[in-house]
Amino acid sequence: MSANVVFEYLPKQKEFMTNVDEVSFAAYIGGFGSGKTHVLCLQSLREASIPSRGLIGASTYRMLEDTTQRKFFELCPPSWIESWRKSNDTLTLRNGSEIIFRNLESPGRLASLELDWFGLDEIGEVKQDIFRMLQGRLRKKGGRHRGFGVGNPAGPAHWTYEYFVILAEKYPNKYRLTQAPSNENTFLPKIILRT
Repeated sequence: MSANVVFEYLPKQKEFMTNVDEVSFAAYIGGFGSGKTHVLCLQSLREASIPSRGLIGASTYRMLEDTTQRKFFELCPPSWIESWRKSNDTLTLRNGSEIIFRNLESPGRLASLELDWFGLDEIGEVKQDIFRMLQGRLRKKGGRHRGFGVGNPAGPAHWTYEYFVILAEKYPNKYRLTQAPSNENTFLPKIILRT
């Protein structure tokens, strides 16, 4: 895989990727157009640039296929790809990394996995027990063992608030939150409002 690939990212996306490097579990929470799925895929490519086994998940198959996978394949250099098995949604890269794409509607499909990392799109729509199950799947021998997710603000009543706000204060080396404003995204088209 070529090391000459250069990706563009926003300051908050860079902050998030640094957080993923430093803690066990990181979240990137932002409004519409804040580059959530984009940074999820960038981070997944960073993880897979070192031989590893990872999972990219979304709450439904439709979201996974229409949004997450689409963005991933837009960003992934074709020269990195060894094979794509659509039948089981598994991508193998030339360096031996394997990325499994899964919808998270059926927890049973996650039961026997051994992973180095996982990334979740729209984490606010993922059930807490799925997140906990995936934490338990970070058991590949010699792996880096990290999880990350992106999503919209879900509020204090949601489990993500407990993990990435409350527990992040108590265990700053384990959980960390990046909050991303939509207006930071310089790649969005400018909207002109007329009165």
